[in-house]
Amino acid sequence: MKMDNKEKPAEEFEISTSILNSLRDQICVIDHIGTIIFVNDEWIRASARSSEFRDIHGIGVNYLHKIENNTHLHGGLLSILSGKEEYFTYEYSCHTPTEKRWNLMQATPLLANGSGRRGLVLRHVDVTKQKLLELQLKQQAETDSLTGLYNRRYYEKRLEEEISLLHQNGSDLSLLSIDVDNFKMVNDMYGHLVGDIVLKQLALLLKGSTTETDISARVGGDEFAVLLPGTNSDRLEQVAADILRVVQEQNSNSLNPYPITLNISIGGACFSIGDSMENVLQKTDRALYGAKNLGKNQINIV
Repeated sequence: MKMDNKEKPAEEFEISTSILNSLRDQICVIDHIGTIIFVNDEWIRASARSSEFRDIHGIGVNYLHKIENNTHLHGGLLSILSGKEEYFTYEYSCHTPTEKRWNLMQATPLLANGSGRRGLVLRHVDVTKQKLLELQLKQQAETDSLTGLYNRRYYEKRLEEEISLLHQNGSDLSLLSIDVDNFKMVNDMYGHLVGDIVLKQLALLLKGSTTETDISARVGGDEFAVLLPGTNSDRLEQVAADILRVVQEQNSNSLNPYPITLNISIGGACFSIGDSMENVLQKTDRALYGAKNLGKNQINIV
């Protein structure tokens, strides 16, 4: 049956709506002033789960007004409406109490007859799998596989960053260098598997003795470091004392299943605005060697 011109646009709209509702991506269309003029079914379902977009789901709601406090997102969408940009993306988390999820918003202009901009088409894509893989790869690149502490590469990167901040604003910065005493003897007597247990045990003790803002790293075989941003000499001495104390306590509590006494030497230093990275490392190395020369199982702050 032939369809007249009045029936055709209505049927095309129904078909388009049906197609958009069949998509698993969240689709929202807003007009040139930011008012929502269309959402698909997946948008409505997902917006109810998102803490950030929970109240932005109904036709007639001004989307741009709702996101004014998010300056990055608001500015990005306005840049498309004004013709300055052709494409804008925005990644955001939409976690629930039971799982972590991430979405990627892709915004493109809604054109009138292929020319003038009548609004925006917002497409939200679930990128949770990609994000989890990205985080996993990042963790693998930054952490030591044996101990779970940061690795040398990440530690040196953060050290450079913190020294740069020190030069810019004179903020406090301290560093501890830690070495396991007589570790070669442990490996020779009990084997490398037992040596690995000792290293992992020390790593756990370091984690328990430092804060989330401190950067604890394994920088060599039995060599560890703790970078302490915003830390002055008083706190540096306290952190070093806490680490040595918990190591000695675990020896007295016989937590180690092997007849091994875990002793460590600790060297530490606070840095001034004129210190370079080389000076920083040399200073802490000298402090560590000083602790060894004092008889090991010692703290030496310079």
